[in-house]
Amino acid sequence: MVSLQTVVIAGIHYLIHPQKLGTITAIINPDSILPVTLLATHEIFSPDLDGLLAGLDAVDDVFIPEFGSILVEKATENDRHADPSKLGITRDIFQLNSSDSLLQGFNDLPSGPYILHGPNLYQAWRLYEDEYDAFVFGVIPEDVNEPEQFRVLNALSTNGLHKSIPVPSRLYHRHPSPRKPLSGVRVSISDTAALEGVGTTLSSASWELLHPEPADESAHFVRRLIDLGAVIVGKTKAPPMESGQEWVDVPAPWNPRADGYQRADDSSPGAVTAIAGYPWLQHALGEHVVGALANVAMPGGVYSLRLPLPIVPKLGETQRPEGVEIISRQLQSLDRVVQAALGQKGPSSGGPQTNRLLYLTELSPELPIEQSRSFEKLISILESALEVKVEHTSLAALWAAQPPDSLGDTSLGDFMKLAPFRSLSYREAQKYRQFHKEYREKFHREAFVERNPRFRWDYGEKVTEDQNMLDLSHIGVFRKWFHEIILTGSPTTLVVFPHGVSRPHYRRDKLADPKVIKGLTYELLPAILDSPHLILPFDQIPFESIISGRAEQLPVSASIVGGGSWADLVQTVDGALKSAGWPRELSVGRLALPSADRSIEEATLGEAQAEL
Repeated sequence: MVSLQTVVIAGIHYLIHPQKLGTITAIINPDSILPVTLLATHEIFSPDLDGLLAGLDAVDDVFIPEFGSILVEKATENDRHADPSKLGITRDIFQLNSSDSLLQGFNDLPSGPYILHGPNLYQAWRLYEDEYDAFVFGVIPEDVNEPEQFRVLNALSTNGLHKSIPVPSRLYHRHPSPRKPLSGVRVSISDTAALEGVGTTLSSASWELLHPEPADESAHFVRRLIDLGAVIVGKTKAPPMESGQEWVDVPAPWNPRADGYQRADDSSPGAVTAIAGYPWLQHALGEHVVGALANVAMPGGVYSLRLPLPIVPKLGETQRPEGVEIISRQLQSLDRVVQAALGQKGPSSGGPQTNRLLYLTELSPELPIEQSRSFEKLISILESALEVKVEHTSLAALWAAQPPDSLGDTSLGDFMKLAPFRSLSYREAQKYRQFHKEYREKFHREAFVERNPRFRWDYGEKVTEDQNMLDLSHIGVFRKWFHEIILTGSPTTLVVFPHGVSRPHYRRDKLADPKVIKGLTYELLPAILDSPHLILPFDQIPFESIISGRAEQLPVSASIVGGGSWADLVQTVDGALKSAGWPRELSVGRLALPSADRSIEEATLGEAQAEL
């Protein structure tokens, strides 16, 4: 295996990708390392070479002006070479050896920034610091032309405090095409998803100790993204052993929102943190898991489209039962990525039509006044855009008015009191039973597991197979009833409810003891519906931070479930926000929304703080 080498250019760290792409015809010092720009003959001798280089700098975060000091010409047999000095070109120009056998299979190397190590040409990958600790590690493909097997990048930042995440030049990838609609799109994947050549940790030292071996193939859905042209830059942290939240074995990601000290307890904490914090990353693949903090809003403030497993290929042996999620800062971009990944198109003409809008009131009870006002604004926007009147109701009321056949007077609360959580715990216990057995046999001790997953596994072990079959039957009855009674007859019926309560939850706060989750919560409901589920940050509310000592903003998010396809769901919501002039793109850093003005126009900080 070729060792990896890094270099500093104008204060910026780069990785010299180890795959040799070609050689120049000139003889130079074999130990020299030079940043260069590869250009075609007609580009070098164009009337405005400086303007061309400035354009590369404007569109690419890997290219910097220092790459333009030395040029490498990729000439064909038909190109006629002009005298650079006669054209006023003072830069050094080397010629790429067009007969080099290494160029076979690379055909026309893209113009852009490269590094000469001696006479040999290599790609330049910029190294970004993982300052929010979102990643397990960065990765690079062994073959940049045919990315199949990957390797871990172990480089650290200059101060040694952060991991380095490598990204290639955007100029290396051609414009999106029907065959490669995600060409050059940078994507991180969850640590739980298999990636050929690298391992999986599950944020657990015990799991990593028992399973240190790299994956021998990539998960189907990950392979699909790669085949469509996506660039996998690294694996992001998943909750420890699926549902842990104490982060004993590895450091927790640092939530970039608000004061920077709010917990990162999203379903896919590393993926959400990376999208919320890093402008150089476009999308993240996460997985939908059911957390342990009842009614606490996930604080990352990013768009997430959660897709149930029946409509996506499995992620690998460590797949979650609930589904995967695509995470982004742009609604429209989110739509395009999912469309490409699933090979499905949105509505062909006219856009989706919605004739029913339901707001479920009981899934996140006792909302603070300011958050309630935020939801009133969102509902008003949806009503206006969709030309429907919202129905404020509850699942219990809908069930009582039209219960499933043969259930008579059985209330929804009684029917679904324990089935969702008990079924979830049973699946988790079954999934990790072999892990416990193998760890005990190999190391002659028990594996360390955090409190919450241990609680669920112990709980699930007590569930009999007959009880689990009965629970699955109850879930099936509820799912059928929900689709027939609530979603039927209107392919884009929208069901809206709060995605938890937005309130401060600091990293230093003590976690509550694990407990059984009873009934249907804002997380459990979408997990059992087998329907697309959109998490929509749409507003911000103020709070007085005990960390920064000033007013900060927490994202307010809604959960939206639609009766049609994921395309109907995303495009309907996107169209409604567009018509109202509300943001459809989120920012990185402290504020999820570009401006906090909208979220505090009707309330003072004191009012909001009193309710929090």
